[in-house]
Amino acid sequence: MILTWGIILISLVAVLIGYVLIQEARAQRHWRHLVEHGDVAAIRQLLAQEMDRWRTGRVPKGVDPGLWRGVQGAEIAAAGPDYVQLQATAEGEYRFQGGQRVETLSPFDAATRLAAKLVDVVMFDVPNMRLGICRVDVYTAFVQPDGARAQQCILSITADRAAVDNLAWDQLRPREIVDRMEPVYRFDVRGNALPVDPPASFSDETPAAASETSTEEELRRNGRHRK
Repeated sequence: MILTWGIILISLVAVLIGYVLIQEARAQRHWRHLVEHGDVAAIRQLLAQEMDRWRTGRVPKGVDPGLWRGVQGAEIAAAGPDYVQLQATAEGEYRFQGGQRVETLSPFDAATRLAAKLVDVVMFDVPNMRLGICRVDVYTAFVQPDGARAQQCILSITADRAAVDNLAWDQLRPREIVDRMEPVYRFDVRGNALPVDPPASFSDETPAAASETSTEEELRRNGRHRK
């Protein structure tokens, strides 16, 4: 008798696990279908969910904590059927040596590694999303003529799918990576990075709230919920 009930219990658990797996696979297929057909609300929601995970999760193994803080602070500036535009901030890093503040990472180098990392995680790591273009604008604080500090763009890159798929990411330095992504930056005669005017912003085609609600209801019916 005990053996019979054990077999029944194991069978029920197996059925339940199978049902959960089928529902999850169905949900994944539905997400991919929406993205492939240019559903901007779904694209923005998928990316926002992944960015929430970046902000709440641990620093990935092998990633510099300072770099990851920059990734966590990125924001979506625009989204379209096959593209996203992100904005982020980067600052130089310093340490004290012999009683003096010494720069260990310039603002431009910080911006370069952050831009490269954001393209990497957006184009390859977001589940169910494979976009054609990722634009990243990185800002840093520049001292103004009156002595105040203001955030201005120091680097803008636009990466397309063909470029990122053919890059040897593990063999290239961040500067070598961004130089293959239509970069916009400039330096003064001493080699210090200067503010730049980024290209015109992408059009934000995110639907109005009513359309987002409709999309969310459709996604809920297919097994996924907004976080």
